[in-house]
Amino acid sequence: MNVIQLPLAIIWLVFGMVRIDGTSGGQPGAQPPAYYGFGGQPVTLELAVETPKGEPVDIQADLFQRAQTLLAPVQKDIVVAQALNASGFAPYRPLVSWKMPLPAVTRETQMLARFRVRTGAADWQPAGQVLLTVYPPDFAKEELARVAKDPGLRVFGGDALRKFLKAQKTDFEDVGSDLASLPPSPEDKNLYIGEATSRQLAQWLTANPAWQGSLVVFCTDTPLLPGVFVTTQGGLRLAKVTLPMLDTLSTDPRSQKTLVEVLKSVTP
Repeated sequence: MNVIQLPLAIIWLVFGMVRIDGTSGGQPGAQPPAYYGFGGQPVTLELAVETPKGEPVDIQADLFQRAQTLLAPVQKDIVVAQALNASGFAPYRPLVSWKMPLPAVTRETQMLARFRVRTGAADWQPAGQVLLTVYPPDFAKEELARVAKDPGLRVFGGDALRKFLKAQKTDFEDVGSDLASLPPSPEDKNLYIGEATSRQLAQWLTANPAWQGSLVVFCTDTPLLPGVFVTTQGGLRLAKVTLPMLDTLSTDPRSQKTLVEVLKSVTP
């Protein structure tokens, strides 16, 4: 069994809060937190705000587009919070959930948000920063349409995948509620995709050792680390996906991009 090396499988482990502490923005060499969103829609940032002795603090942000080492201003002086009061918090670290507006984009775009803070009438001080990857809202639609046309999609299992494909206007055929609904020996070149438990998949593979075709199974109950596991044996091309992504297909571009890469991994 091979583990497909998808960058998108790795970023599921990238999370963190943005530290807004009035310093230079973190430890030297530290990688800023990474967030992902759709252009024209806000992305929610979780901010941990440290203030001296609980004094009220103002927070602003500047947004830049990144191109290698270059930064181009997109929007300046974005108000994040005004007179934020840390009283009653210990140790003076209120948590702020802030919806940051993202500009519309026509392709995958790298951005950077830089924060600054001030207390009272003091000067603004640089604070934390965030890496942002922004996608067009329909960036996955074209690739999904191509796969739906050749080789074609056949869906089984729960409804999350069906709802997403319908929203993307992607053609597919519903073949049933579980793996047992799959034809014992498909004569077509369609790609079968759906949900099952790890045990159900293991039992089905044991009962159908000669099955040939392309199969993607989302197993959310597996004890394995999150990832995409691709097996090619005889005429079987199997991708077992253990990423928690089905319920976020409509809201998280990482889920959509991962889905596209998984479909490519088992397409002849």
